[in-house]
Amino acid sequence: MMRRIALFDDRRYLASLLAYHGAPTLQGVKPAVLVRPAFASRDLQSALPFAVSFIKRHFRVETACLAAGKSDPLLLLYEPRLVAHCLSAPEAASLLEKLEYRHVRPVALLAVIAQLSRRCAGSRFPHEVGLLLGYPPPDVRDFMCGTTRPSRRCGCWQTGGCADMSVSCQNRYRAAKLRVAQVLVESGLEADRLRKVLSEGGAAA
Repeated sequence: MMRRIALFDDRRYLASLLAYHGAPTLQGVKPAVLVRPAFASRDLQSALPFAVSFIKRHFRVETACLAAGKSDPLLLLYEPRLVAHCLSAPEAASLLEKLEYRHVRPVALLAVIAQLSRRCAGSRFPHEVGLLLGYPPPDVRDFMCGTTRPSRRCGCWQTGGCADMSVSCQNRYRAAKLRVAQVLVESGLEADRLRKVLSEGGAAA
């Protein structure tokens, strides 16, 4: 059951944004999400530490700031147990090892995330982050390395496997967001800020 959010102003807006875009992870149906808040003002940017603290205090999740040097930070919101389980899959571990990740077998999650963060600072985006987000390892590998398998876009990722399963996952993620949206409406979040949260407030994957 989602808790009622009782905050104010920029802090409340930003916590609501993280709760909405992070809903699949907060409700345990997705191991992690990426959120890039769009900061329209310095005041909004200064509210981020409070919003992150609020989310971590009320839910069993952790956060990591990837690409911290960018104008708008890229946040990884994750449930450690679920992410570690995804990375322990043989196909996921093999792909990470080919990319010269260390501490994969067994998974040392903080070390893997630290290495991912360093790779985010490079010139190419590290698409292996899809493994942390719960995307099927074969789809992540095919997207990064190319494939001759037929594939198509299914929501957050491109799949060459079972499209029906991908669609089912996307439906669960959408339902989680709708539940949070209902909580935000009931909590009385101002209409203009609610619209921003539900649409243009931040990019998520």
